[in-house]
Amino acid sequence: MSIGILLSFKSSMSALKKSGQDNRFVEYYLEKYTQSFGDVYVFSWNKEVYNFQNDKIILVPNKWGVPNFLYIFLMPFIEHRAFRKCSKLRLMQFTSVVTASIVKTLFGVKFIATYGYPYGSFFKIRGYPLKSFMWGAIEKLFINFPDGIIVTYNTMHDHIVSLGMPESRIHEIKNGVDVEIFKPQHKTDKSAGSKTFNILFVGRFEKEKNILNLAKAYTKSRYKKTIQAIFVGRGSLEKELIDVLDDGGVSYKIYPSVPHANLVEFYQSADVYMLPSLREGQPKTLLEAMSCGLPAVVGAYPGHETLVNDGDNAVVCGHSADEVQSALDGLLGDEQTIDIISVQARKYIVENHNIHTLVSREIQIIKSL
Repeated sequence: MSIGILLSFKSSMSALKKSGQDNRFVEYYLEKYTQSFGDVYVFSWNKEVYNFQNDKIILVPNKWGVPNFLYIFLMPFIEHRAFRKCSKLRLMQFTSVVTASIVKTLFGVKFIATYGYPYGSFFKIRGYPLKSFMWGAIEKLFINFPDGIIVTYNTMHDHIVSLGMPESRIHEIKNGVDVEIFKPQHKTDKSAGSKTFNILFVGRFEKEKNILNLAKAYTKSRYKKTIQAIFVGRGSLEKELIDVLDDGGVSYKIYPSVPHANLVEFYQSADVYMLPSLREGQPKTLLEAMSCGLPAVVGAYPGHETLVNDGDNAVVCGHSADEVQSALDGLLGDEQTIDIISVQARKYIVENHNIHTLVSREIQIIKSL
C-alpha cells in the first residue's frame, strides 16, 4: 500500500528547503508515512531534484516545467503511473483540491486534505478581491470531493460545514510541535530597562502578518533603547520593514532563512515572541515559541481564542501599532505575568500539541478512508 503526498499549490521540496522547513516535513511526516504505508510519492509543483535519504520516499517533480496553473489539470495525466500506485492521497493543503479531484475521478484514489488557513481572507488582505472571489467559487465546487478534511481549529470546522461538507468527514487535528526539542532553557533574570530584550518574530513579511505595525510598535516602545528586534523570514514588505526600523532607531537583525532544527535556539534565547497577525490558521511558529516557554504577544485574529487566553498563556492585543506597543511594554514591565505565561504556555502545548501523538492520529484517519 503506497500513499501520495500532494504538496500545497505551487509548493515544492526546494521551496520548503529555502524556508528551512524541509527537514521538519521529512522527519515528522514523510518518514512516519513510510512506516505505515510503504512507498511515499511526493508530488511537487516545480521542476526540481531533492535527495531523500529514505529510498521509500519518491519525488515526483514537474519534470517538464509546466506552468502551475496549467499543471493543475495536466498533472493527473502526466503522472498517471505514479498516481495509479497510490492507495490514498494526502493533500498538505486544500489549495491542491482541483488536481486531487481529477485524480479521484480518473483513478478512484480517495484523498484527504488539510484546510488550515482562511485562504479567501488572505487574498482580501493582500488586495486581491478577484482571487478571493475565485477561491470562494473553487471551495463551493470542490468541497465534497475530499473523503476527509483535516482542520486545525473549530473556526475552520464551522467554515467547512457552511460550505456543505458533512461533519462526519471533518477531523480536527491540531498542528504539532516536538516538545522534547522545543523546550524551555533557563535564562538569566532581567529587570525592565536594565538589559537588552530580544524580541522575536518568525514568519513572512506580508500584510496579513501586520509586520509594519509591529515595526512601528518597536519605535514607540518605552523600552526601544533596550530592544533587539530579531526577524526570521522574508517577504514583499522587507524594504518597508527596514525603512520603519531604521527611521525609528530600532536595533534589529534579519535572518532570511533558518533551518527548522535551529529555530529552537532563537526561541530559547528570546524574551518575547511577537505575532500581531490580522489572519492566521494555527501558526506553527507560535506553537513552537509557546513550547519553549516563550511569552507571546498575539494579535486578536479570528480564531486566536482556540489557542491562546489573554493573561494566561499569552498576551492578546489589537492590531494597531499603539495596541501592539502597549501590550509589549506591559509584558516587559511585568515579570510576574511573564513567569505565569511562560509556565502556562509550555503546559498547554505539551498537553495538546505533541506532534508524535497528532501524526499517529492522522495516519489512522487516512487508513480508515
